[in-house]
This record gives sequence, structure tokens and C-alpha cells, in this order.
Amino acid sequence: RGIPTPFGEAVFTDGGVLTPYGAAVFAGACSVDGTYRTPHVVTKLADASGKQIYRTEVGQIRLLEAEEAKRYLARFSEERTGDGVAYRYVQTEVFSGTRGKKHCFAMALVPAENPQVAISVVLELRSGVSDGVLKDTVEQIVRAVELP
Repeated sequence: RGIPTPFGEAVFTDGGVLTPYGAAVFAGACSVDGTYRTPHVVTKLADASGKQIYRTEVGQIRLLEAEEAKRYLARFSEERTGDGVAYRYVQTEVFSGTRGKKHCFAMALVPAENPQVAISVVLELRSGVSDGVLKDTVEQIVRAVELP
């Protein structure tokens, strides 16, 4: 259910193999003392009268030890969008697990202090795709995030 610790090193070592989902889980765990919540789409359902008919039990899974999470989080740089939104950012190059193609990969945590949203972006490495394109894409997403 969790992701082995060496996964974290893949994020900070060019050529690691990981998925966008796994990266978002890793980024989120770095910001919350090494844990993440089990994925879910809805937390509760109600019938037409308002009576609750289903409730999701959201669990917490430990991915990293708290100190390890802090060490990884320290490797994210603090950035700001053009309109001043602060976020934490890291990027690297990775290989996809399916065809071994090289990709540009970035993670962001919004806001920079006490993050509530983890973002993972992967762009296939092709001519014309640069670090600037990746960072611009992340910044557009960061600006669009509506925090709870």
C-alpha cells in the first residue's frame, strides 16, 4: 500500500522510474510528516431527503518517517508565481515505467507553508520541451488551485 523509501531518492536522482500519481503521493507525504490519506472521490453520499447513505472512511498511511519527510521537503525550493502565490517546487528527469522514455518531471506543494495540495506534472521529453515549459505549466496549475 505504501511506496518504498528508495522511491524518494528516485525523485532527486535523474533517471528514476515513477508515476505521476506516486509522485503526488510522495510530495504530499513530504509535507505532512511522512503520511498521506487514502485516495477517495467523495466523503459522503446522501439520498434526496438528505439522509446520509454512505460515508468514506479516509485512512492515513505512513510512507516516510517524519524526519525523512522533513529532509526531502527541504530539497524543494520555495518559488513564487508572477502574481505572488508561494509554493514549493522540485523538478528532475525520469523514465516512464512502460516504454523507458525520458520525461521532464516536477512536483509542487501549495501553499509553500503548510501545504494542502500536491501537484505532479510529467511532460515527455521532446525537442522544444524545456525546463521553462515545465515550470510554466506548473505555475499555471498553481495559480488555478483553489485551497479549501
